[in-house]
Amino acid sequence: MLILGINHHKTPIVLREQFAFNQLDLQKALRVLKSSAWVEEAMILSTCNRSEIYVVTDESSHKLVWLKDWWCSYLNLSIPDIDDYFFHHWHKSAINHLSRVAAGLDSMVLGEPQILGQLKEAYTTAKKAETVGPILQQVVPHSFKVAKRVRSETDIGQYPVSVAFAAVTLAKRIFHQIGSATALLIGAGEMISLVARHLCDQGIKTIHILNRTPERAEEILKKLEVSGTFGGLCQIAGKLEQADIVVSCTGSNEIIVSAEQIRTVIQTRIQRKRGHKPIYIVDLAVPRDIDPEVDQFEDVYLFTIDDLQQVIEENRAARASAAESAEEITETATEKFIQELRVRQAASIISNYRNHAETIRQTLLSRAVKRIQQGEAPEDVLDHMSRTLMNKLIHNPTLAMREALETKNIEALNWSQKMLGLPDTSVETVSTEWEGEVVLKEIKTSDSKLK
Repeated sequence: MLILGINHHKTPIVLREQFAFNQLDLQKALRVLKSSAWVEEAMILSTCNRSEIYVVTDESSHKLVWLKDWWCSYLNLSIPDIDDYFFHHWHKSAINHLSRVAAGLDSMVLGEPQILGQLKEAYTTAKKAETVGPILQQVVPHSFKVAKRVRSETDIGQYPVSVAFAAVTLAKRIFHQIGSATALLIGAGEMISLVARHLCDQGIKTIHILNRTPERAEEILKKLEVSGTFGGLCQIAGKLEQADIVVSCTGSNEIIVSAEQIRTVIQTRIQRKRGHKPIYIVDLAVPRDIDPEVDQFEDVYLFTIDDLQQVIEENRAARASAAESAEEITETATEKFIQELRVRQAASIISNYRNHAETIRQTLLSRAVKRIQQGEAPEDVLDHMSRTLMNKLIHNPTLAMREALETKNIEALNWSQKMLGLPDTSVETVSTEWEGEVVLKEIKTSDSKLK
């Protein structure tokens, strides 16, 4: 299993938004990716702070290079020094990384819970695209279980710290009486829902919510104990005039709020003698919803996800000790999960071996019964059957041991002896010379040695 990704740790927002996958196009991207001959399974997680591709394949450097090229080709990207922004994980490291992501241990806001919902949505999308197979069906749900353990067994989720909370915390620094402010929220996803809830907790009484689908905006507003309106994105210009706080988080690939719209709002406020009352704008979207030029206007405070980092860092310390315990849980869970996979694999091998032996037994038994029915002496038939059964059962192990001898694989010989339950009556350590190399090996012999 391979994970290739970019995230907030080493990639600025201006590049993250270029690497982001359009949520409406995600199933198509997954199917195109899965069409590659070496991609057995695939899943894509694309959020504000990270975009990660999960594929099931054998470890190979050329496959890693191919996946980078595919990503850039699919999104029509041409970025200098692009390798500087990628990270990747193979197999065990990939499983541990996925669990850390699910538990919020790799998030900008340590321990934030929103990522788990986003990961579940990515998994659901991959299943709908039919790119999930037996490996992801085990690994992804395992990460969900680890996240649940981290939440229940540590205090990492006890502190109200998230990107949404950081956005509201920063608003309180700009508006000393935040309760009297009017908020405009653009979008109707989980992030906007959280921002709305935090704003209500801080005493805001008026919230307007606009979304491409007005019904979803209405659903959020109904859950709040505030006054306000809901509507479509076409109402943005009118609602901006009333807003002191603007928070946007949509999945749009285009600018939602232009610099010209904000300039008009400022001029209108001056004409209506509202003075220089500040406008606090938070753009939580990747790609961005708000024109970056808005930041040049006086009395406008524009913040992106990256700008929230300072606020987030101030709260990170409260979760640091809990995160240490969470990391231990994650690492231990990964080790245990790997062991369980090995046991399941061993069980499958054992089952196949037993079925193989049973097929041989049934075949030889059927032949023996026919021969006895045809009048052959039962003693002769049973003797022939037992010899044939023995030869068939020991044929492959004998070939494997012979190959181990020819390749000087002493470890394989030792394992063969253990698996086959050979007698262990004595141990003789002998120094033998193979191709001029002195090799120390153990030769275990039975009472009947060949002279």
